[in-house]
Amino acid sequence: MVSFRFAWLLLRQRLWQSFQTALGVALLILAALAGLSWYAQRMQMLNQQKAAFTLHLVLASEITDDQARALASDLRALAPSLLASVELLSDTAWIERLQSRYGIALNELSGERIFPLALRVRFVPEQMTQAAVAAFIEQCAQVSMIRTINFSPRMLASLAEGESNLQQQSLMLGLGWLALATLGQLLQLRTTLPLPRRDSQTLLLLGAPLRYPRRVRMLFALVSALWGLLIAAGITTGAWALHIPHLASYQSIAVPAALAAFLAAGMASALGWLLEPV
Repeated sequence: MVSFRFAWLLLRQRLWQSFQTALGVALLILAALAGLSWYAQRMQMLNQQKAAFTLHLVLASEITDDQARALASDLRALAPSLLASVELLSDTAWIERLQSRYGIALNELSGERIFPLALRVRFVPEQMTQAAVAAFIEQCAQVSMIRTINFSPRMLASLAEGESNLQQQSLMLGLGWLALATLGQLLQLRTTLPLPRRDSQTLLLLGAPLRYPRRVRMLFALVSALWGLLIAAGITTGAWALHIPHLASYQSIAVPAALAAFLAAGMASALGWLLEPV
């Protein structure tokens, strides 16, 4: 209620300053959407690299095709959320691969196996982490049917480093945006609505009874702002959890942007009254 009352007074008394404030908020929201779009693009590129990562499990020479298919089925059941596919590579697959990549033509020999059987494992990009892949490799190493495990440790380490860097960069950008939004809106509020300290409207905005000291009223305003943020976050989270139409389709952008806007506006309002000049 304090925030709604503040917005109503600002809109009614200072229309031009209200437009400036709304423009500043719109620019901050656009900046947040641009940052989220950058993060989504970088995450998509990282997921494409993860999808290209493969793990080859070379089986023992005495393993038959039926045993290899049974092992592939068991591996899928072992980690269904982690594994995107487990493909059996037989002589035909190896011959086609050599033909397409290197132009080497080989003929299949009836009754004889040219290459050992192998399983090619691909991971779900969203669930793939260095720790998860290492745990899966450790489990596969204990299977007697698997002779060797071939993969690129450098590529796996590069993917883990890229994901860590992306998380750090997004965190720094988010903190920078939040600081800029808070300070920018704080300055905007102090210049557009400099209400006197003892003005009745100021006391009304703070929401605390007049008999309390000024610092108590300021603390009451801060608690009210934080409580309003919790309510707004709860409403947004509930809408996301209930999969409300249209909102759920854009939850990767709409929910973080809404939460960031609520947080910036609430903190700016609270700091504006806490730093009110005596």
